[in-house]
Amino acid sequence: MADLVLYYGAGDNFRTCERLETAQFKYKLREEAVSAAYLKKTIEKFSDTIIGYEKTSSALEVDIKVSFIFVTNAPFSENLWDAITSLINGTPPSDSGAATQAHNLKKWCVDRGLMDACWRRPKTDPPIAVVPTQN
Repeated sequence: MADLVLYYGAGDNFRTCERLETAQFKYKLREEAVSAAYLKKTIEKFSDTIIGYEKTSSALEVDIKVSFIFVTNAPFSENLWDAITSLINGTPPSDSGAATQAHNLKKWCVDRGLMDACWRRPKTDPPIAVVPTQN
């Protein structure tokens, strides 16, 4: 279940909208930087959502219409930012810590039935956006 789904265009469901954004909000009490494990359940939910849409629509239509936003007050570790950037851009992570994080993020998509599609989708905007902490 998403915290917020925004529909754009004239429709109010996947089939009739032009595009949609699914937002997940997560609050953390402690201020230490988080790793990929903090995102696991959300990544799995996003993957399941993609798979659900692809049951009734083509993968291309889903790729064009769907994007995800993760909103949190938790700071991300440098390795996590590096891992996310490398997955979105299709580049190798800069070090072994980031590589481990990227491996886990990708694995959670694959374990749900996606071949890293939740990170590299054919569109100009990243399929998953992360809104950093705001002061």
